[in-house]
Amino acid sequence: LLDTVFGATFAGGGQLAVNGVKQGAKLATRNKRIREELINIASNAPDSSLANNIKSAEEILSNGGTQKFKTAVSQGFDDSTTALALSASQADKDIIKKGIDIIEQTGKNRRAKSLLRPTDAVGDEIVNRFNIVRNANKEAGKSIDAAAKELAGQKVDIQEPFGLFLDDLDNLGVTAGRNSKGKLIPDFEGSSLDGLTEAESVVKRVLNQAGNQTGDARQLHMLKRFIDNNVSYGSSTGGLVGDAEQAVKRLRANIDEVLDTNFPSYNEANTRYAETIGVLKDFESKVGKFKLTDEGLSKKVGTLSRRVLSNAQSRVEVLETLENLSSQAVKQGGKVNGDLVTQISILDDIESVLGSNASTSLRGEVSKAFEDVAGSRGTTLTGLAVDGARAIKNKVSGVNDDNKLKAIRALLE
Repeated sequence: LLDTVFGATFAGGGQLAVNGVKQGAKLATRNKRIREELINIASNAPDSSLANNIKSAEEILSNGGTQKFKTAVSQGFDDSTTALALSASQADKDIIKKGIDIIEQTGKNRRAKSLLRPTDAVGDEIVNRFNIVRNANKEAGKSIDAAAKELAGQKVDIQEPFGLFLDDLDNLGVTAGRNSKGKLIPDFEGSSLDGLTEAESVVKRVLNQAGNQTGDARQLHMLKRFIDNNVSYGSSTGGLVGDAEQAVKRLRANIDEVLDTNFPSYNEANTRYAETIGVLKDFESKVGKFKLTDEGLSKKVGTLSRRVLSNAQSRVEVLETLENLSSQAVKQGGKVNGDLVTQISILDDIESVLGSNASTSLRGEVSKAFEDVAGSRGTTLTGLAVDGARAIKNKVSGVNDDNKLKAIRALLE
């Protein structure tokens, strides 16, 4: 039995030695592959340190990059990830180091791993971007209020927005006329809104407010706010539906155009508010409602970031959400640290090589499946031989978690 097991083991080891020779031949051309990876990163990742200076590839290779690359790959890291780590900005490297710190802190402690993830480090940076945009949105809101106060007493032409609104209602079969008290009263009989209680109610309220307009710009601004409080936007519920909702929203848009055209300071604040609130609502739709003081917020956001690398249908949407959040944070003058996708990509590969902290993650489940297969195979003589050969190879070549961490940290120096 022992002869059978160890005979198979050493036979497997001999085959691995042959493979090692072949691997050595491949390493001879690795410089070319490194440079190709770096060039690819430079041309496709504007935030990379190589983006504006392709010669940086040569600098990396001449400053020990080749050996660092070879060492990391020999420890199991992906070629492209290794090249990306070499070319990452210092800001990206700092975030990735925080993720590695988490891996070292949790070690083999299953409970600690369930509470801390390397992507928590990225989550902190995503929350930072959110804070920047949120603060800009608050400032824009204050600016709108200040600009709106200056509108009082200033006259604008309101014929066009209200005329178009009445035309929209007429197309729905709704007519409007003033009663003896001068109020605009809609007639829904026979219209497409006839019997739709919620739709009728809001149209009545909007018409009642519209009928009181005198052309005062501040009064018009308040009507716009009134409409905001009576219709739904995005995935909210409780507002109008269908054609009636669109008619009221068009009135709001036309009112906004009149105010923006006539008052530049109002337009500037209004535009800034619209841009930032759109990004914030999109982000919240992916993460869910939360408070910035929520415990574990960075973990929750960090988990969202992993969907960028998944095969989930939401992958593209999440990627677009994070990119919009980042670009808006920069546009608002905030300080952001590095490129989120670079950070997520590298930390994901590090986790795959060292073992995922989340046993229920996609990669964690795949790893578990392979372990199960290996376990069933290991109960056979052939399985024991192959596993033994692999263990011998890893021991001889120095492949272990400590060296993996040393290799990846060397890339980030």
